[in-house]
Amino acid sequence: MSFNRLLQFPILLLLIIFTIFINSSVHATRAPTLPTNQVWSDPLDSYAPIRPDDIHRFPRRDLANYIGQLERTCLFLDSMQEHDEEDQNFGGLHEGEGNRLWGIVETDNTQESIRVWCEYASFFEDPDRFRQNVDDAWTYCDSFPAWDEGPDGEMYGLHNSGWGLIAEMGFRTTYQDTSRRWYGINCADHLVEHTPEIEVDMEDHLMPLVAGWAAGTLYEYGVFEDNEEYREAAVRIGEEVKAWIDGDLNHLHANEIWALSGGTAMWGVLKSVGQVDSAGTADWAIEALEEMDVFAGRGNWNNSWNIWYSHAWLEAYRLIGDDDYQANVITIVDSLVAQDGDHDGGISATGGNPDDRDESWVSAYTAWMGLRQLFDVLPEVNASVVELTAPSSDRPYPVGSPLEFTFQLVNAGYAEEADIPLRLRGMFRFDTTVTVHGWQPVNVTLPAWTPEEAGNFTLTAYTNHRDDPDHSDDTLSISYEIRDTWRTVFYSRSFGGQNRGYPACRFDIYSLEFDQDELFASASVDSGERDIALQLMLGSYKVGLIPDFPFALQIVDSFHNVAEYQNVEGNFYHPQILLVDHHLDSSYVHYYEDAMNDLGYDFYRWSSYEFGEIPSAHPGMDGFNTIIYFTGDRIEETILEEDRDYLSQVEDKNLFITGQNIVDEFAEDNFLRDVLHCERLSDDLRAGMLEGVQGDELFDGMSMLLIGNQGANNQNSPAGIRAVGDAVGSLMYRNYPDTAAAVRWENESGSKGVFFSFGFEGISGQAGNSRTDVVTAILSWFGTPYEVKPETELLPTSTQISAYPNPFNSSITIRFVSPQAGAWNASIYDLTGRKVSTLTGNLSKSVIWKGVNRNGLPLPSGMYYVTFEHNEVNVGRGLKIILLR
Repeated sequence: MSFNRLLQFPILLLLIIFTIFINSSVHATRAPTLPTNQVWSDPLDSYAPIRPDDIHRFPRRDLANYIGQLERTCLFLDSMQEHDEEDQNFGGLHEGEGNRLWGIVETDNTQESIRVWCEYASFFEDPDRFRQNVDDAWTYCDSFPAWDEGPDGEMYGLHNSGWGLIAEMGFRTTYQDTSRRWYGINCADHLVEHTPEIEVDMEDHLMPLVAGWAAGTLYEYGVFEDNEEYREAAVRIGEEVKAWIDGDLNHLHANEIWALSGGTAMWGVLKSVGQVDSAGTADWAIEALEEMDVFAGRGNWNNSWNIWYSHAWLEAYRLIGDDDYQANVITIVDSLVAQDGDHDGGISATGGNPDDRDESWVSAYTAWMGLRQLFDVLPEVNASVVELTAPSSDRPYPVGSPLEFTFQLVNAGYAEEADIPLRLRGMFRFDTTVTVHGWQPVNVTLPAWTPEEAGNFTLTAYTNHRDDPDHSDDTLSISYEIRDTWRTVFYSRSFGGQNRGYPACRFDIYSLEFDQDELFASASVDSGERDIALQLMLGSYKVGLIPDFPFALQIVDSFHNVAEYQNVEGNFYHPQILLVDHHLDSSYVHYYEDAMNDLGYDFYRWSSYEFGEIPSAHPGMDGFNTIIYFTGDRIEETILEEDRDYLSQVEDKNLFITGQNIVDEFAEDNFLRDVLHCERLSDDLRAGMLEGVQGDELFDGMSMLLIGNQGANNQNSPAGIRAVGDAVGSLMYRNYPDTAAAVRWENESGSKGVFFSFGFEGISGQAGNSRTDVVTAILSWFGTPYEVKPETELLPTSTQISAYPNPFNSSITIRFVSPQAGAWNASIYDLTGRKVSTLTGNLSKSVIWKGVNRNGLPLPSGMYYVTFEHNEVNVGRGLKIILLR
């Protein structure tokens, strides 16, 4: 397919190229200075004309930054290399990111990386930076040579030997080192002796592609070695591949197999036959290339198919000189570079794969076949304003708040150093020049601008270097919303709602209009102080009131500060439950919080990770009825010594202690018998299903599954135990009916206790009972008072809707607030317009949706829409929510 056929795919190309943007790595720059007329192509006081199609409302990426991308790819390949000298694969290149791909180490990947590192050393005149990588890679190749990577005459050994030639030529040329010549000779001999005859009608459509690769690399090596035998063999193989192409020109666009495509065969013919009969081959190629793809269709490894097409188009350009062929190359390479969404230099083998599944081999393909081959098409200077990194333009800012602008600039041209002029016009005017070294983006921070009035403002940044031939990426335009003067908000609060005191408290303010996880403002007051004044920009907010221990956190949702003064009442009280989070990094706490929130139990979370042992001497400890203590993935210090001392002595509180490694650590300690009322039977049963003991007053009729992705999926060492003394085994492993997973007991004081020899967070709920069911059973048996925190209601001045968190995984809280009384309904629709669920709430109340349909079945990940009715009238407000499983 010729370049003209590319026009059939405008949407695909736009999606590939313009959806991913460059990283924000920071490099040293010269201090901003006023520009000179020698740098600018227009006078200082002029304003360069900007055509409408040159204004980009969103950050764009300069896809022609080939030199900087090559450097990133070299670093990515370094991250893919096995560096452990004790590993049998030392020096080899792992196939890609992710456990499955990481487990594959191959010679072809390794040889490809050698060539890329050598290209870096040659171009950057820096032979030392990756020399150790190269030497280690050769160590791997010595252990697993290319010609042994498959039986003689089969495709894999031939494919690998071609890459062996590419690696050895690059190494010898770059380092003037002939120590690997023997390796190249062996690869070449293997291709001469074992490349099978290619027949026009052969059923094997992969071998002709491999033979094309063999022909091209062997001919190049024959020239490199001045070896006539190699050149003659290469031309013979190339003629056979050419005849195979002529037999069916569809082979050039419908023969994408394994990692190769019709471009592989075409490149081999042009690189071998085309070198001895350039005129005849050129005439043949001009016609045949009309049938060769520019972009492959969908399929596994289609990015590798595309770079092989690029390789062939480039060789055709060199042979024939048609600029359209070179344009094809640039288009393909741009599309591949655009897929480096995490800007680590790695590219996935298949278009659309996530950024954490990049693969070393297709990244090396792109670097050598694509990026490095295009350096000579770059201008000396190709300056561009890549993006605005700060401040964000998707949120409002108040009058009087200084804004400090940081722009990202890059020179994607050939010059190693360039003075890039930068001008800002619009709401803020500034001129400067930045010296950019190298080919990575640089961040430039400008003096702060303080808006003096409210409104919507546009800021245009542009560069206009006189030597830059491409002005399509010179201009960036951003709009900002500036809101009116700050408003003052007052808070009043009391202990227990009876003005019995005012605990020390922190007020965290979150805007409901942008990222609700981003803290907007915060202030603290000391104990005894009643009020606090915060200045907030006009808008909608929620407030987290965070008092000192042991009072409970309180959330005041969705207020709109439309008045000069906004009064918010907060009533603090002592919760009944102390949740002690002793996991390694607190990442499992939400499994406990979600279960108690589902039931409406309030609690105080104490993080041992942040604060240390339980504050047993604090007088506030007296007010807790129940303590829940979990250890997560801890193997040592599962329960702190100070906590063990406290738990050994406490008699007036209910205890629920859970963790999979507690039994292992304290098997020989009196704590296990005297406090947890059990003894060890087994360290690790690896049994996934638990069942309540028949007739047990706690878990009768219940069952629990410890595997599955709806739980923490972390149960590597659930222990087997047996109750001692007056304790009772209440939960058993299904396949071990005499082995308990949970014991319960009662103290003389009337308090009760439960110990799980596994982690409660591991309960999946996919089969048997859910975590919420289990918490309900335990806290009901304890008799923990069902006391919900008091609601703080604000009189709303307008209809407001919100949802948090969004996106969500297990559940989302949807809230509808209106000045008018009455019930409201929410209808949830999927993207097809099908109603999947209906929720009902009361004025100013929240409802929780767990991402299930009307039958209670889980819905798939995706975008959903929520519409609202209030007093049986559609209020015309909608909400977009995103479910991520």
